[in-house]
Amino acid sequence: MKRIVRIGQTAIGVMGVLGTLACMGSMVLAVVGVAGVGISASMAGMNTGAPGQATSGQQPGILAFLLQAGPVILLVSIGAFALSLATRRWVAAVAALLVGGVIYWGMYGQPRLPVMYVTMALGLLGWAVIFLWVRSLPRRRASSA
Repeated sequence: MKRIVRIGQTAIGVMGVLGTLACMGSMVLAVVGVAGVGISASMAGMNTGAPGQATSGQQPGILAFLLQAGPVILLVSIGAFALSLATRRWVAAVAALLVGGVIYWGMYGQPRLPVMYVTMALGLLGWAVIFLWVRSLPRRRASSA
């Protein structure tokens, strides 16, 4: 039973991190211009009505989907990562939620690209530190002096 719970925790955590990385990757790709003008316009929420602009009848790509659903995907991913830590240490889950809040703010709450990149890097680093901290806790043994 413990093995099944551990596998579930790992799967939830991995899905949370993968979702976060997908959102981050889509934002970076759109910023560097891989997506093109149409995706950039949809990212900004603009509908200029210009001829040749993508219409609702065309199939949007995966990048367009990630850009449109990114905030929801990121929130669910942050929650999944925090949930995977909550079963071992609730304090780590609170810390993961706080770091996730910083990631979310950096990506969707402010307009400056350098700040977005810094918050994404620091957020992932923070999550790595929290994960390693939680992982090391059960291995500590009391010394029998």
